[in-house]
Amino acid sequence: MKSYCNKCNRQTNQIILQEVKTSYEDDDHLWWEENNYQIIKCGGCDEVSYRTVSTNAQLASFAEFGSPYSQVLYPMRGPNSVPTKNFKNIPLKIKEI
Repeated sequence: MKSYCNKCNRQTNQIILQEVKTSYEDDDHLWWEENNYQIIKCGGCDEVSYRTVSTNAQLASFAEFGSPYSQVLYPMRGPNSVPTKNFKNIPLKIKEI
């Protein structure tokens, strides 16, 4: 699954470095969900970040209109995001904020 990379400034392939999967299904089998928690590395620039990839019964029922998966990236990012900057010689109290 591709994710947006702020460093590459585009959607890139991601390498999953570590992953934990969880799932849930109710007793009546009417509702189910799956969550994948992943540490990922950009295939273009090797930037490491974190994402969650989720699906559930509702998303799967609308799969014909798009992907049955949703993803949330940390730090949050997208085409209009401003990448974080590293400042040198900044006072420690400000850096902690």
